[in-house]
Amino acid sequence: MEEKEIKALQRSISKLTGGDLADALGVLAAEKADIEDREKIHKAEVLKPQFYELLRGRRAPAYVAFDLPWLDGADLRPLPLSERRRRLQGILPEGSPVISEAVSVEGRGANSSS
Repeated sequence: MEEKEIKALQRSISKLTGGDLADALGVLAAEKADIEDREKIHKAEVLKPQFYELLRGRRAPAYVAFDLPWLDGADLRPLPLSERRRRLQGILPEGSPVISEAVSVEGRGANSSS
């Protein structure tokens, strides 16, 4: 950056914060810390066990299906998992709030070299 650009940036920051660059950096650091705190709280809420909420009737149960070992009395276990999952997709109701299909990744995922 050229000196003129730096000074223009400092003026812009000063107008936005009502102070100098050090004040602006302090504001940004505080905002960053606030965002990190909110992320920690969100993660804690997501990872919080929900068993007691289910037990007390505060939350409806939801199921995630990931395999179909049997269908109409037929043993599907000898079939490849991909085929069992294809059949599973065919019988699960779309948009159900009670049961859904587990997300799957073909191969080894995004970091796969194959």
